[in-house]
Amino acid sequence: MPDLTSQMAWPTNSPQRGATLIEVLVSILLMSVTLMGLAGLLGLAGRMQLGVEANATANRLLNDLGNRIRANLDTTNPADRATWAAHYTTLSVATKTWTQQQSTTTVPATNCTTSSCTRDELAEFDVAEIRGQMARSMAQPALLLSGNASVGVIATFAWFDKDFTSLDTNGAVQLNVSATCASSDTALQAQTCCPAAAGVGSTGGVRCLNLGLLP
Repeated sequence: MPDLTSQMAWPTNSPQRGATLIEVLVSILLMSVTLMGLAGLLGLAGRMQLGVEANATANRLLNDLGNRIRANLDTTNPADRATWAAHYTTLSVATKTWTQQQSTTTVPATNCTTSSCTRDELAEFDVAEIRGQMARSMAQPALLLSGNASVGVIATFAWFDKDFTSLDTNGAVQLNVSATCASSDTALQAQTCCPAAAGVGSTGGVRCLNLGLLP
């Protein structure tokens, strides 16, 4: 009878193939951490993009407002520049708080594109047009105007930004409160603070951008 033991192939030791359960779990954990980090970066990028877009919109509208104000100047009277700002900064709507402007219509009393207007009516029409444009690109916007002939017009663009948030001491998401403008503010602080006239106080989520213009 042949010797079968000499013809049988016995298993030999070989390196283990495939991944163990622990390796798979570690891989999943690392992937999860990586994806969470990417999600956070994407969220931050989105919030930064919203801020950039709002700033770009405000600067575009400021340029539009400046052109409208210059068109409302009496070019035949050089002394008119001493009083030109008052046509805009003394408008009732331009001095209302952020909350008050939420219920103030953006429709002017007189449509100066189809009717003849006085300079004050044209100023009211111009501000209403700018506020209407803000409403199409910003949430709960308000436009405050201040200034005089020596410093020009200071336009404060205020709006609600739901992504203007941070984490409190308990790790919960909370709306940030913009700083109220102070005379000691630096250039950047003065540009992004909310003036007391805006009346936002401790209202969370409201951003402000203060920009100036001269005729």
